[in-house]
Amino acid sequence: MRATAIVYYSRTGTTRAVAEQLARRLSADLAAIEDPRSRRGVQGFLRSLLEAVLKRETAIVAPDVILHRYRTVVIATPVWASNVPSPVRTWLNRLGAALPDVALVCTYGGSGADAALKELTRLTGKAALAELALREADVRAGRCDPQLDDFAAAVGIGSGGTLPGAMPA
Repeated sequence: MRATAIVYYSRTGTTRAVAEQLARRLSADLAAIEDPRSRRGVQGFLRSLLEAVLKRETAIVAPDVILHRYRTVVIATPVWASNVPSPVRTWLNRLGAALPDVALVCTYGGSGADAALKELTRLTGKAALAELALREADVRAGRCDPQLDDFAAAVGIGSGGTLPGAMPA
C-alpha cells in the first residue's frame, strides 16, 4: 500500500504547481482531475463562477487512481467564489465515500479559503489530517516553502510516516 496520492484540479496552473511540490515532498503519486471543456477567457471564467456559486457538477475526466491502494489522499483545489470548483465537486460526489484519510489544500486569490475547506470537509465526509490554504500570489512568488514543509510533515505522520530525524514508534 502506497502512503499518499495527491488528486488535484487546476484551471490556471497554480494548484498544479502546489500539488507537484507536495508530491516531491511526500514521494506521492500525482493525479489530475481533467476538465474536457475549456474554461479560458471571460466566458470560461463566468461559467466557472456560476457553477461554483450554484454548486453544480460538470463533465470531468476522472483521474485513474485506485483509492483503496493509499492510506491518505491529498485533495488540492483552487477556490472559486468561496466554493469548491465544479470539477472537484463532481469527483468528490462520485468518489468521496471511497476515500481513505484525507488532507486538504486550496489556493485562493483574495478570500474564501475557510469556506472552501469547510465545503471540502463536508464533501469528503471526514475530518482532514491536515489543511492548508495558500494565496495564489504567495505561490507564484515562491513564498510557501515553510507552509508546504509543515503540511507535508503533518500528512506524512498521519499516513504512518515519520518526520525526518524522528524515531519511528
